[in-house]
Formats: sequence, structure tokens, C-alpha cells
Amino acid sequence: MLSTPVREAVPGGPSAPHRDELNFVKLGAVGAILLGVSSFVFFALAGATSKHNSPSEIAQFLTDMAGKPGLAVIWAWAQAWLGILTVPLYLGLYLSLRRFSQSYMLLALVTGVMWGIALILVTPSLFALVYYLAPAWAHEADVASRVGLLNMATTMMWGIVTQISIVFFLRAISIIAASRAMLIRGGRQWTLLGWLGIAFGIEHLLGGVLHQTVIQGGVNTLLGTVGGVMLIVWLVGAGVGLWRLPREAPEQVLVRGG
Repeated sequence: MLSTPVREAVPGGPSAPHRDELNFVKLGAVGAILLGVSSFVFFALAGATSKHNSPSEIAQFLTDMAGKPGLAVIWAWAQAWLGILTVPLYLGLYLSLRRFSQSYMLLALVTGVMWGIALILVTPSLFALVYYLAPAWAHEADVASRVGLLNMATTMMWGIVTQISIVFFLRAISIIAASRAMLIRGGRQWTLLGWLGIAFGIEHLLGGVLHQTVIQGGVNTLLGTVGGVMLIVWLVGAGVGLWRLPREAPEQVLVRGG
């Protein structure tokens, strides 16, 4: 007589997220895809608004911002929007991948939320620069006042560049850590995303150094364009993977029968 098959979890195997955590994983999937799409729009806005984003080109930057005030404001506040979206993204990744590597995913969660917070914090300064200071400088007739405004803008730009460079490093670390957990998890999609994320992280670390030193790592350079494409693909891929997670069989099981 045949007995009814019994499904048992393999001892020591990774456990799946609890049912109440799956809602946060779904939210993370939505956040990842939104962040990918929003990043594409952000890069397009950055390129359309100004191609002069270094303190050494501050006069041309202010001229561009004053000439396109609407785009400049949207671009400035887009930083905060991207920062907000990091929270559901990394929370979803953490809940879905922590069972494969708690240490890597904790590092990814902390540094991921930190680069989101850094983007939010830089937004007020960037908004003040493009909305108030740029038009004031462009319409100021007095030479001495223009020089003073230009010096003020240069100081602000250096602060913004430094904060964005910090974002580069935190983003690179968070994605490398999450990608390492993806490689440990295995599976074709997660493995491809893991290697892509590590490649992006290395490129982004280099971009962060260049951004702070010679200002060549932004979205208006070849290096920045390649990095931007890799980031968008990684984010959308992670979102698709998180969305499909509840339909996968995350637990390793044995089927026993007699």
C-alpha cells in the first residue's frame, strides 16, 4: 500500500519569507521598477538641463539653469524622489535574500538607505542653487554682486558634488553587497543580476572617484552612460525577480513515499 507523500524542509535549508513579509517584497519589486524608470527619466533630464555640472564650469551651469527653470526644478526634486524609492527597494531585497546571506544583505540595506537619505538631503541645496541663485546671478547687472553670487554658487556646487560623490560610493557598496547575495542564492536570473551588479559597483566606484576629482563620472560622459544603463537594467531585473518570488519554490524539500 502506498503512503501519502510528505513534504519536509531540508534541515539547514534557507527558509522562505513569512507570508506577511511577502507584501513588503512586492512593494520592493514596485520600488525597484519605479526607481529604474525614474532613473532613466532623471538621466534624460540631467542631459537636457545642462552638460556643465562641475564647479569649474559654474557660470555656464547657472546660465543653463536660469534658461530652463522648469526642467531645473524638476531635476532638483527628482533627487529626493529617487532617494525615497530606495527604502522599499532595499527592504524588499533584504527580506527576500537575507536567508541566503544575512551579513551581505544587512550591509546592502544600511548603505542602500543611506544613499537614499543622502540624495534627499542634497535636494534643498540643489533646489536653492537652481531656483534662486541661478536666476539672481543671470539677471544681476552689478558686476560686484555677480561675482559675489558666482562665488556663493561655486561653494554650494562643491558641497553638492561632494555629497553626490558620497552617494556614488554608498550606492556602489549597497549594490555589490546585494549582488553577492544574489550569487549565493543562485538561479539563472539572480546569477546574471549578481554579476551585472558587481560590474556596475566597480564602475560606479571609479565614477565616484572621477566625479570628485576631475568631474568625469556624471551622466554626461561615456562612463556615466554605461553605468546608467547597467543600473537601470539591474533595478528592473531585481524588481521582476522580487515580483516573481512568491510563485517560486523557495524552500528545499524532499518528497518521501513508500
